[in-house]
Amino acid sequence: MTHGKPRCPCIICRDYGDRDELEAIDRNTIGHVEEHGWSVVQIPGDEHGPGWAFTVGLWHTHRLPELATFGLEIGAMKDCLNVVGEQAVAGWPPEIDEERSHVIDGDPVLFKPPVPDRLCLQGILFVLHTGIGWEDLPQELGFGSGMTCWRRLQRWSEAGVFDQVHQILLARLNSAGRIDWLGAAMDGSHIDAKKGVPGQARRRSTAAGPAPSTI
Repeated sequence: MTHGKPRCPCIICRDYGDRDELEAIDRNTIGHVEEHGWSVVQIPGDEHGPGWAFTVGLWHTHRLPELATFGLEIGAMKDCLNVVGEQAVAGWPPEIDEERSHVIDGDPVLFKPPVPDRLCLQGILFVLHTGIGWEDLPQELGFGSGMTCWRRLQRWSEAGVFDQVHQILLARLNSAGRIDWLGAAMDGSHIDAKKGVPGQARRRSTAAGPAPSTI
């Protein structure tokens, strides 16, 4: 690294003491970055959501932002990121709201920034409140695509964000004397009933449907 560049906190630059515990795919990615400067990691789609791909090493080697794309065929996403990554290294990094051709089989792409968390939360609440499908979230509302909102919901749920918010809210309400614990009840939607309850209403699904994605 040349003097004056921002520090890089990646595991190539710093030994965090867990390199021996890395999986083979992570070691291979590190080796590819060390040899070629950067690499593309591909995550196939599954029952939880669509596939996606992202670069590793653009920041480490060139101090350029990493790139990611979602929802396309896995090979097309790899090719797309390779093209855009090579263009960025050559001095032509993508700009926000820039349209660029000859990236995916000659079709133009539009570079967009990540949708802010607050807007994604509004989109999530809109879908859950109205009962529409994720793919039907109106783009003119400015909340991003339904798929973007769904991915953010999945990420927050897996990280335990909503449980943390719930605990914080309860603690603040309790300290302010706003909770009547004499009227508290156990909610069967969160605590399993051992013998079950017939005729329960079906819960609102948060499963994703197909929706367009951007880089």
